[in-house]
Order: sequence, then structure tokens, then C-alpha cells
Amino acid sequence: MKFEDRILKRHPDASFQEIDGKALVVVPQRAAIEVLSEVGTRVWSLIDGRRTVAEIMDRIAADYDVERAQLEADIQEFVGSLDRAEMLVPQEKES
Repeated sequence: MKFEDRILKRHPDASFQEIDGKALVVVPQRAAIEVLSEVGTRVWSLIDGRRTVAEIMDRIAADYDVERAQLEADIQEFVGSLDRAEMLVPQEKES
């Protein structure tokens, strides 16, 4: 599966709170804590277990003035950091 086709789903135990445009995400069972930037917070808010990475990138591209190649690289890096922190869980695309 291509990265863009991946459906992102938050870890069911992840909780977050947004303060001044930045989110604090906590997964207590994993002892994982992340402070997200404004754009990271927007991406996190779009992760719902239904949207693909491509759909999330389209929404971010509509919200921010950023070149597509840079956006793709940034999203891939950001999702990788969420994966490493075990803040995302696998989600299969529905038929």
C-alpha cells in the first residue's frame, strides 16, 4: 500500500488537549507524550480512522500555503514520529 493510501487512526487510549493552537497528546499506557505545532494539531484533528493520508494532505494544502512536495515530506515525517511514539494504530480501508 502506498503511503498516501494509508488510513490514519489514533491510538484508542490517546487523549489530547489543545492550548493556544497547539495540542498536547498523551498515550498513558505507552508513556508517550507529544506537543504538536499548529499544523501538527490540524493534522491530528483530521486523523479519524476514515481519511487517507492523501485526503489529509489535500485538506492541509487547502488551509496552508505550502508546496505539495514539501507538504508530502513533512506529513511523512510527522506520521513517522506518531508511529514511533505508538500514537497511531493500523486501520484497514473499508471496501
